[in-house]
Formats: sequence, structure tokens, C-alpha cells
Amino acid sequence: MKIEGFQNVPAVLQSLRTDKSAKSSIQGSGGGSSPLALSSFGEVFQNLQRESAKKAGLRGAQVENLSKLEQSGNLSVDIDRLASRLVDLNVINLQG
Repeated sequence: MKIEGFQNVPAVLQSLRTDKSAKSSIQGSGGGSSPLALSSFGEVFQNLQRESAKKAGLRGAQVENLSKLEQSGNLSVDIDRLASRLVDLNVINLQG
């Protein structure tokens, strides 16, 4: 089975789900990942997708808010704090 991109993974995992009696007979076959492992992976993957979408929405709202502040002339930036943070994150290297 070929998986095209990450967006199709939940659909593929959903198609692999079986009822409990089928799971117990497949788990003992010794061939590859168990349906339980695939199901767990699917749940984790879907949770990560949901969290990513939430954070993207929050980040978008923050960007929009900052844009409005900038357009109105009410955006102030603490340059010292910004520079310190960039150094802390190793974005700026003071060593040269």
C-alpha cells in the first residue's frame, strides 16, 4: 500500500482498523506491526495534527493583532529584550 503525503495517513489507518476479534487473530501472526500499534500511531498522529492546527490558528491571530498594532502606530518593541532573546536562542552569535 502506497501512502501519498501525510494528509492521507489518517484515512489509511482508518481503513486498517478491524474489530476486536480480528485484532486478536492478526496480532499472533508475527507479520509486521499489530493493528493496536497502528491504531495508537493513528491516535497520536491525529492529536498532533489537531494541536498543530490550533497553534497555527493562535499564531495567525497573534500576527493579525501585531499587524493592526503596527498599522495604527501603537506597536512598540523593546530592542534590548529582543536582542537578548536572539542571543539566547543562538540566532545572533556574539563570538563573531
